[in-house]
Amino acid sequence: MSKTHRFNTTITLGSRSYPPGSEVPLGGKGGLSPEEAVKFEREFGPWTGKGKESGTGGDQAGFADARAAFDKELQAVTAAFENEVTSLKDRVAELEEQLKLTASERDTLAGDNQILSERIEELEAASEKSNGGAA
Repeated sequence: MSKTHRFNTTITLGSRSYPPGSEVPLGGKGGLSPEEAVKFEREFGPWTGKGKESGTGGDQAGFADARAAFDKELQAVTAAFENEVTSLKDRVAELEEQLKLTASERDTLAGDNQILSERIEELEAASEKSNGGAA
């Protein structure tokens, strides 16, 4: 393993910063550990050599890729959220219609109950008259 390595991101070790493409010391007292090196390569990709020559640092290329991935994920989440909102609005409309029907049925049943109550009173009064007022 070499004693230095290049990365697509700025590496800060203590008070020193190494811009993308710079030789970063590995191991030893002031160098980057192997685990950290693997982590940086996994997060930002291996050094491609394009950062310095093209004028767009590896950080910017990595940022553009990360931004594109984020935008794609955001669009997917937004679409799912909009679908859920539409679904919930449809469900609310269904429930409001069901509520209207239930309220109408309740009002009809309340009217029927009133009619039945009055009819029961009439029948009880007629029954009392035919029994001669004795209960």
